[in-house]
Amino acid sequence: MKSDLKEKLKFSARILGTEPDSGYEDVVYTQDVIIEFKNGQRAYAFDPDMLCTADMVGTTREIVLGMLVHSFVKTGTNTVSIKPHPSRPSIDIEGCIEEIIILDDPQKAEGWQIAIVDFGFGKILIAINKLNFHIQLEAGDCVRVDGRVDLDSIE
Repeated sequence: MKSDLKEKLKFSARILGTEPDSGYEDVVYTQDVIIEFKNGQRAYAFDPDMLCTADMVGTTREIVLGMLVHSFVKTGTNTVSIKPHPSRPSIDIEGCIEEIIILDDPQKAEGWQIAIVDFGFGKILIAINKLNFHIQLEAGDCVRVDGRVDLDSIE
């Protein structure tokens, strides 16, 4: 992830713990990280690269989240909120698009756009596939997005 993009996306969250997601013979290969946002809400974030270590639990860290989108709609309201699923790395976010990033690679740009969505006390990077291009999004548009949350960076 480019450092300037990472700087736009990172925000503080408390790390409450980790839970194994996949493993084999007592070796954990992927995990879920339990995070607490500034408003006290807790959510799971999928950590496929095992970025969160045991010494990070109980501390406040700068994190970057990304989302694998399941559903995506443009809304007419300027509402910001987050509704985490209680037991898996999935959230429903309402927020406003801060920026749309067109990928440099022309082949990838044909199928994907990237958006930074501000949900009030943090931001998340979402990928918009070409199936949703008809929505014609631009910066300032408000959206509701549901999907799997990934931990992309932790400091």
